[in-house]
Amino acid sequence: DGGGGVGRELRIAAEESGMLDRIVDLRDVLGDSWGEEELLRELDGRGARGPRYQSGRRRVRSLDDPAMILYTSGTTGPPKGAVTTHRNIYHQVTDLVEAWGWTSDDAVLHLLPLHHVHGIVNKLCCAAWAGGSAEFVKFHPRRTWERLAMPRKSYDDDDDDASRRPLTLFMAVPTVYAKMLEEVPSLPTRVVMDAQSRALDASIRLAVSGSAALPSSVFRRWRDLTGHVMLERYGMTEFGMALSNPLAPAEGRIPGYVGLPLPSVEVKIVDVDTGEVIEDASLYDDDDAEEEEGDEGDDIESDGGADDKNDDRSGELLVRGPHVFSHYWNNPSATADAFDDDGYFRTGDVAAYDPFHDSYRIAGRLSVDIIKSGGYKIGGLEIERTLSEHSRVAEAVVVGVPDGTYGERVGLICRIKEEGENEEEEEGPARTARRRRRRRASTRIDSPFSVP
Repeated sequence: DGGGGVGRELRIAAEESGMLDRIVDLRDVLGDSWGEEELLRELDGRGARGPRYQSGRRRVRSLDDPAMILYTSGTTGPPKGAVTTHRNIYHQVTDLVEAWGWTSDDAVLHLLPLHHVHGIVNKLCCAAWAGGSAEFVKFHPRRTWERLAMPRKSYDDDDDDASRRPLTLFMAVPTVYAKMLEEVPSLPTRVVMDAQSRALDASIRLAVSGSAALPSSVFRRWRDLTGHVMLERYGMTEFGMALSNPLAPAEGRIPGYVGLPLPSVEVKIVDVDTGEVIEDASLYDDDDAEEEEGDEGDDIESDGGADDKNDDRSGELLVRGPHVFSHYWNNPSATADAFDDDGYFRTGDVAAYDPFHDSYRIAGRLSVDIIKSGGYKIGGLEIERTLSEHSRVAEAVVVGVPDGTYGERVGLICRIKEEGENEEEEEGPARTARRRRRRRASTRIDSPFSVP
């Protein structure tokens, strides 16, 4: 009857909102037996008729009918249900199938949740559209390496066991890649060599990272181990993917950059204070790129950020196109606030276009990752990328700490490795980050402490 699907993480939404039946009108519950009894108890009295499938063939009356509702992460407030139509999904999927070269021969290892766009659209829907396959597994670093190392000859075209099919695509969040790299020293040599072989003989043709900023150190370590240059992309719950690095050439993928708009996507960057459009890719020519070639080019490669002069071009990224969601469920005021007068969705992310690399970079969330200190706007993600280069830092998070003098100062939380200490790096991660920010703001950075 044209109803939309909702991810089964309803308990979280209920806890956040306090009133589950205010979030979504529940009609049917479809799913396997896992957790079904608990779910039905939760939904009892709210109109759900599951678990029995309702008879009668469902038909989509219009491409603009709701297809699914995915809930936002709630970074700055309660989660909101983004209503995605069949038309939206069509463009989200076909953009990626074209950009990433999906075919019926592709097989992706699926270890991400289906209530996130990364799992439901980028992996499952793209595989289904292309006629490929998605193998569902629970993430475990060692078992994932063993699956990636499985040789091509173990699969027979007539074999229905998808778990023996050679993988061609691997997509994950940066934490998964980092955990897998941490596992390498404890792996049997055979597994590491087989995984490298599968990558080098093109069994696995593409590795994609997204949903969070990818540390440059992880980018390089994965490349050095597997020979793969990871493809970074940018997207959100509300519109799927908007920006992507190129499928080819792989050398065009730069750490810290997320590429250019996908086929059906329009973007613009606006000043966060005035709302005026800031210059973007279409306003630059080759002469601009040549001018910037000699300006701190090594700095861009080393820390994933552009130089200071590019900061003038940063602003809020806005996105428009047929891939953008319809509205927030039962939240007309939030829907109205989410779009500008020209129909562009306000992402809340700060971005900049770099004409030298012909690519966009994301500086972070406007409300969370941009620290305003002493009159400067400091990108927290850029500091996190710099910290990740330090051999003693396993993970780092940068936050704004209220300060009476500067408004905010830069605070950091680090998970420190036991190994990797040496005399050349005795200064520690805090001093590393302080040195990186010295030219922009007089601010204080707390010494890091370990997080278990």
